[in-house]
Amino acid sequence: QNHFYEMLNIRKTVPLFRLRNAADINQSLKFYDVGNRPGLIAMKIEKADDKKKTDKVVVFFNANKEPVTFTDAKLAKSKLELHPAQAISDDPI
Repeated sequence: QNHFYEMLNIRKTVPLFRLRNAADINQSLKFYDVGNRPGLIAMKIEKADDKKKTDKVVVFFNANKEPVTFTDAKLAKSKLELHPAQAISDDPI
């Protein structure tokens, strides 16, 4: 149950998870080629506003029981961090 509320909190606090129309979704959402990693989905939602400020979210869904690594040269220079709700999560994964 806590995990469900954490996901709702993330959706509520990250505007990129609430794109309003198909055009925004098609323009902002990118799925990565994860190669030979069954059970892994990697995606990025990125959108620039009128002031040229860009917001970015990278999301991984891992349906495997074991951790999986993923690298992409374009993400290597990004300063990414866990959402605060995940950083303090009681979910050990």
